[in-house]
Amino acid sequence: MIAKVSIDRRSSSIASLYDYNVPTELVSEINVGASVFVPFGYDQVFGYVVELSGETKEGLKDIVDIVNDAIQIGDINFKLAEELARDLDSSMANVLSMMQPSFIKGQKQQYLYIEDYNKLDGNLALALNGKSKVLINSSLLPFKKQIQAEIKNGNIVKGYEFFVYGKNKKIKTYSVIDDSMQSTKSRDLVVRYLVDHPGATLDDIRVATNVSSNIVKTLVSLKVLKVTEVVVTRGKTLEKKNKSKYEFSFSEKEIVDYYSEVSQKPFLFFSSNEEFRLHFYIKLINEAELSGKKVVIIYSNALSVEEACLSLKRYLRGYDIISYHSKNTNSENYDSYQKILSGDYDVLIGTPNALLLPIDKVSDMILNDVDDEMYINETYPYLNYKEAAIKKAKLLECKIILESSTPLVADYYKTMVGKYYILNNHFETKANADIVDMNKEVLETNDVILSNILKQRLDDVISNKKVSVLICNNVAFATQIKCRKCGKVLKCPNCKVPLVYVKSKDAARCPYCNYEEKMFKSCKCGSTNYISLGFGLEQVEEKLKGMYPEAKIIRADSAFLNSKEKMESLLQGIEEGSIDIIIGTNALTKINKYPNIDLVGLLYVDSFLNANNYSGSEATYNLIAKVSAFPHLVIQTYNPTHYSIVNAINNNYEDYYELELQNRELLEYPPFKDLSIIFIKGDYQEMYHFAFYFKKAVSHSKDIVFLGPTYDYIRKGVKLIIKYNDYEGVNKLFNDSVKHFNSSKVMATLHRYTRGG
Repeated sequence: MIAKVSIDRRSSSIASLYDYNVPTELVSEINVGASVFVPFGYDQVFGYVVELSGETKEGLKDIVDIVNDAIQIGDINFKLAEELARDLDSSMANVLSMMQPSFIKGQKQQYLYIEDYNKLDGNLALALNGKSKVLINSSLLPFKKQIQAEIKNGNIVKGYEFFVYGKNKKIKTYSVIDDSMQSTKSRDLVVRYLVDHPGATLDDIRVATNVSSNIVKTLVSLKVLKVTEVVVTRGKTLEKKNKSKYEFSFSEKEIVDYYSEVSQKPFLFFSSNEEFRLHFYIKLINEAELSGKKVVIIYSNALSVEEACLSLKRYLRGYDIISYHSKNTNSENYDSYQKILSGDYDVLIGTPNALLLPIDKVSDMILNDVDDEMYINETYPYLNYKEAAIKKAKLLECKIILESSTPLVADYYKTMVGKYYILNNHFETKANADIVDMNKEVLETNDVILSNILKQRLDDVISNKKVSVLICNNVAFATQIKCRKCGKVLKCPNCKVPLVYVKSKDAARCPYCNYEEKMFKSCKCGSTNYISLGFGLEQVEEKLKGMYPEAKIIRADSAFLNSKEKMESLLQGIEEGSIDIIIGTNALTKINKYPNIDLVGLLYVDSFLNANNYSGSEATYNLIAKVSAFPHLVIQTYNPTHYSIVNAINNNYEDYYELELQNRELLEYPPFKDLSIIFIKGDYQEMYHFAFYFKKAVSHSKDIVFLGPTYDYIRKGVKLIIKYNDYEGVNKLFNDSVKHFNSSKVMATLHRYTRGG
């Protein structure tokens, strides 16, 4: 038998299929969609079987082994991969590789774990040589059928070195060692709960007390609690109970009924009521369970996934709610993955990559915060998870909800032209906000960081022992270093962009390539008189520590926010009232609305408006609207009358949408034209040569609008923005141009989906 295999490599030279012979031992197991190891050059690589046919041929190499059969991709995903490969102009392997969990792709070595040698086939037992753990390699191919039979009988377990998926699973339970009164209300709440419920799991504790996991870990480290690992038999289930007593209002019931009545198109769920949203989802989960189906709920980040799991578990007792995201351990994700394969779960909650898992029998697929840029994957093959989810929902024959409290203009437009249904639960509510005109403030106080109003609000919040959150998108101390004598701005020699000043290292650093220059105290003009301009988190932190020396101030930069341990510590500090001020980037908007967060300050809201990006006003509106529900909001801006700011304060989406749509129609931006980007890397002159060559090649098409070419310092290449209405035509013209340009000195890639341009 011959297998056509798509190789998991990104290269135009290997985009086609390759033929391999299927060894006799694998013929009975191999199927279309299986992932395999194959010899390729001097290496063994992952590939995917896309066709099986004919007899073996001399001269063809043999497949080394089957890594996973097609069940672990799934028929639905295989059909989806075919569609996405066409849409993204990619090989099947590139798309199928995204559907393969990272913990499987990253582990070439699988093992057999022998449970009971006495029950094994004699020849197989001899081949395994009495070992309790045996590496799977080609020497075991003759015993493939016997091994499969023993796995089925439970005498052998197959797994990876990091995790063994057997019949039983160990979980941690907690009980009290010291039941004395604790130093904080949150800690004491946990102890009191465990006094009454010894042996509770972490999930049990968090559902009952609404505390962060870090508080429980702290109590363990203080020897207030002890941890015991117990074995839970798989398959043991509790009675399922829906404890939601929520009563839908008349308008909410209309939305629920409308959703149940129609089904042909995606639904845009425009909701500003978090409580209604939660109980609407609970209703869908309950109905799905009664019909023997599953619900898949997606959030843009791991923190929101964990919060959603906790919220649902408070109401849905006995339901198997599993999570899948990058902050889970490999074994946690592997456990969820196995439950998905077996269908042994009720609800899957995950980040966008969970959409590519082999889910089946789904009644409702829900994507939350679809305005978030994390739904665009900016690494090859540049997938738009939202568009992929819509395609997958169609293949699964399930309903799909696209939820956002601040919908993208392009998505809202689709409801206006009938491409989406709309579930509108949005209400205009004026935020308790101060808009500070920094043009006047700087003239009066010469303080570009903290306005007088923001200082007053900070004083009030600290005196009331509440928490303030200050948001600034720049991380360094200053955003520019300038010579006072000649006016020269210090720039990166590689990227030609201004270096920022990192005070903690006393160095000038490039924000793109991380080039550092520590000896920058002397300018070429001979002057040693430098001035740092602009501000970032470092300078904000220094200023606040000078103003409030007794305050507990946390700086949450990107490294901090990407650490699960640090984020848990931050949430614990908010809960226990041990933090006064948090400063960080826009990612802080994803922190839940804890009751003791009293103030949010946007220090420089114009950062999006000043960016070279057509969606800058949209990002500005969304940022303000997402934090408008906090008790107090201070917005510092040099554009106080901008329509995105004024309408966001009032949560007036309709007026904002009308103005934004007019601007986009005038400038031919989405939704009136699609927007993609061509990135070109290589020889400097040849990059521009190709860009102008492509523009000339398509000059006859009046439908295509070009911006650029310009040099992109982040990607170290030339960027060409194209606006069009026919992707297939543009893609064909692009591929023809690459083919005819035929230069080894440049590599051009077409990114169909982008985060704004």
